[in-house]
Amino acid sequence: MAATRLHLASYLTGTAACHAMRSRLPASARSGRLADRDPPVHCHDFPEVFWLEAGAMVHVVNGTRQELAAGDVLLIRPNDVHGFIPLPPGGYTMLNVAFTAMTLERLRSMYFPSGPWLWTGGDLPTRRRLDRAGLDRLRGWGQRLTAGPTTVLAADGADRLTFDAFLLDLLRVLRDAEPAVAAAGEPGWLTAAVAGVAADPRLIAEGLPALRRLAGCTGAHLNRSLRRHRGQTAAECVLSLRLDHAARRLRSGDDDVLDIALSCGFTSLGYFYRRFAERFGAPPARWRRREREVVGG
Repeated sequence: MAATRLHLASYLTGTAACHAMRSRLPASARSGRLADRDPPVHCHDFPEVFWLEAGAMVHVVNGTRQELAAGDVLLIRPNDVHGFIPLPPGGYTMLNVAFTAMTLERLRSMYFPSGPWLWTGGDLPTRRRLDRAGLDRLRGWGQRLTAGPTTVLAADGADRLTFDAFLLDLLRVLRDAEPAVAAAGEPGWLTAAVAGVAADPRLIAEGLPALRRLAGCTGAHLNRSLRRHRGQTAAECVLSLRLDHAARRLRSGDDDVLDIALSCGFTSLGYFYRRFAERFGAPPARWRRREREVVGG
């Protein structure tokens, strides 16, 4: 089925900043039978973010089927081809925010010039599942962005400040979320092992032995599996988990950088500083100050 191409100019006029819309699509008696079929699909010349506020759907994106539920957030890139099928019993409620590629590039160049950037990736767009607190936070933004069925925010003044604050807070919420949803085809034991380490600060500090123990396999097999499904070695996976945990602690508290580094399993402060700056674009203390300035804290 050919994809319909959507153009941002159809939704935004002049120099408007974004278009936000909440949509509700109920499930019909045929929805369950249609869930295995391909829905109408579209692509676009702009980036967007959408999240499910309630219900469930099948999301078909770039030929891959994903079952989404309340709390799932996707960062859609220009030219991603996707479509939706509501699932019984209640279908879904979704909030979608579309904006210019220039806005996204400006945000990246200002705040993430060399750090990780969530709007990139491989065959599939970035997907996260938020906990209740994260979803409630986005619901609050949804209420601000959608005064009616649709909202267009201007590109300057208070509207621009509101939209920039939304995007920055969105990225913060997503970086605080659980690790990325497992790649298609990733074995359950590998997903569970990585998630188990990520969820327990003691296992993060322990590092590789903990990951091997939860995986229940040899180090060689663990490395092969991680390379195949996540594109990283076991040591690189542990390093990512440690850096993410350190970033969460830096953002949410006032603990000394040395204490945080040691508690995350780093034995060399210099090594921690270097790898943190490579990952997040600034040394730990400077990154913490910048994060708090961005969110007004």
